[in-house]
Amino acid sequence: MKYLSFWTITDLDKAEAVMRKTMEISKENPGTYSKSLSKLYMIAGTNTGVNILEGTPEQVANDMVYWEGCMDMEYVPLIEWDKYVEALREKRKREA
Repeated sequence: MKYLSFWTITDLDKAEAVMRKTMEISKENPGTYSKSLSKLYMIAGTNTGVNILEGTPEQVANDMVYWEGCMDMEYVPLIEWDKYVEALREKRKREA
């Protein structure tokens, strides 16, 4: 599943240390964390950023646990436009 991830850094020094650690774990155990599909973007003038990622519920849970204490995180599921349109057309066919 793809997600839009919003995050707010609450402790920059700890966040940098966690980033290094998660990179090590990811090299040793690929698939532990979600995969980023975009660059990390900061919302200007804030400690908040966004990115798009892909992962299983287990990978997202691992992300959230690892970043606890240095970032507040929110994951919003994304549905691809063509899948939505296909589902809508199928619904309309059934109701016709």
